[in-house]
Amino acid sequence: MIFMKHPVATLLKNRRIAILFVLLVASACFGDRGARRHAQPVANEAERRAEEALAGPSGEPTSGQPDAVSSDKTTKGQTLLELFLAGGVLMWPITLMSVVVVLFGVERSLALRPSKIVPRSFIRDLGEITADGPFDPRKVYRLCQQNPSVVSTVVRAMLGRLGRPMSEVEHAVSEAKDREASHLYANIRPIGLAVTVTPLMGLLGTVQGMILAFYTTANLQAGANRAAELAQGIYVALITTFAGLCVAIPAAILAHYLEGRIINSFRKVDGVVESLLPQVERYENVQRVTARQLASETPARSSKTSAEPVSRPTLDASSKVSAPKIQG
Repeated sequence: MIFMKHPVATLLKNRRIAILFVLLVASACFGDRGARRHAQPVANEAERRAEEALAGPSGEPTSGQPDAVSSDKTTKGQTLLELFLAGGVLMWPITLMSVVVVLFGVERSLALRPSKIVPRSFIRDLGEITADGPFDPRKVYRLCQQNPSVVSTVVRAMLGRLGRPMSEVEHAVSEAKDREASHLYANIRPIGLAVTVTPLMGLLGTVQGMILAFYTTANLQAGANRAAELAQGIYVALITTFAGLCVAIPAAILAHYLEGRIINSFRKVDGVVESLLPQVERYENVQRVTARQLASETPARSSKTSAEPVSRPTLDASSKVSAPKIQG
C-alpha cells in the first residue's frame, strides 16, 4: 500500500506541474498589450496554482501573490498629463523648445514666401521693361525701389556699381547676397538649436531618472518587489528621452525644408542677376553713376570727353543697349 501510494502522489504532482507549464506557455503566446489583458486571469490562476503547489498542504500563500495583485493594479493606462508630470522638471524646457520650433517655423514659412524673395510681379515687370526696348538702368532701379524683396536688393546693389570694373560689380552682388542670406537664415538657427539640444535634455532627464530609480530600489525594505520598482523607475526615466526626440525629429525635418527653400530661392536670384550682368558689363569704365542718379527721372550725362567712342553706352536714351530676356 505504501509502495502504491507514493507513485500516485508523484503522478498527481507531475500532472499539476504539467498543467501549470501548459498554462504559462499559453499566456506567453499573447505578446501584445490587448491580448495580455485577456490572458491576465489565466496567468493569475497559474500563479495561484503554483503557489498552492509550493506551499504544501497548509495552503499558506507566499509573498508573490500580493505582488502580482499590486502589479496588476499598476498596469492601468496613464494620460499624457500624468506622463508629462512624471517626466520631471526637464519636461518644461523640452516643452519650451517645442514652442520655439513652432513659432520660428511659422515665422520662417511666412518670410520665405516667393513674394518676399523673388516676386512674380517683379519678374513680370522687369521682363516688360527690358522687352520694350534697349536696357534702361534707371527704370530697373526704380522698379527695384517699388518692389522691395531679396532679388530687388541684389539688383540694386549691382546697379549701384554701374560703370565700374566688373570685379567691383560682382563683389557688390556677392556681398548683397550674403547679407540677404544671413537675414533669411537668422531665424532658422533657433530651430537647429532645438534639434541639437532637446535630445540632450531628454538624455539628461533619463540619466537623472535612472539614478533615482536605482537609488530607490537599493533602499527598499526587505521582501519588497525590487524588479517591479526598478522597472517603473526606468520607464518613467525614459519619458524625457521620448519627449526630446518627439521635438527634435520634426524640428530637423522643418529646418531641412526651410534651408532647401532658401537655396532654391537664391538660384532664382542668381538667374535674374546673370541675365542682367551682360548688359551691366557694357557700361564698364564708361560712365559711373550714383544711386541718386539712377533714381532720378532725368538721365545722367556722361563725364567723359568727346574722345570717348560713340559705340560705348551711356545713360542717355539715345544710346541704350539691347535688353536681356528675364526668366521667371
